[in-house]
Amino acid sequence: MEQLHKIDDKAKFENAYHAIMRTAEEFYNLSCNLPSALDDVRKRIHGRYDLAAYYVFDASNTFDNARKLTSLNEAYNCLFFQMSSLEYLTKTHGCTIGQANCVIDLTRKAYVQIDKWKNSVIKRMSVSEVKTC
Repeated sequence: MEQLHKIDDKAKFENAYHAIMRTAEEFYNLSCNLPSALDDVRKRIHGRYDLAAYYVFDASNTFDNARKLTSLNEAYNCLFFQMSSLEYLTKTHGCTIGQANCVIDLTRKAYVQIDKWKNSVIKRMSVSEVKTC
């Protein structure tokens, strides 16, 4: 049964990781046109995508479900806070709403992939707790 969990985690990792990277790539394409006054915002957004990818990678490399869940929550939070930064870019006319929406849609897809993985870890943890009782 443990082997099936490893395969399931590997697939969920690849889905989440590639979704984050696609989103980061889309933001990179957008960020080339941002005014230099918004460089700090651009750097924070790139940094959060990098952190989200790191946490997802960290979650894939541990068998400890509690640590895995913590890493997935951190990745989830990194993507959550992207929304406010992207809104800030549109409010300051750094990018158009359409450009931001492309990145937001991809961010949501990455968010969903992490959420699916997180839910499977929670389910696995609850099942293992029932078995030990």
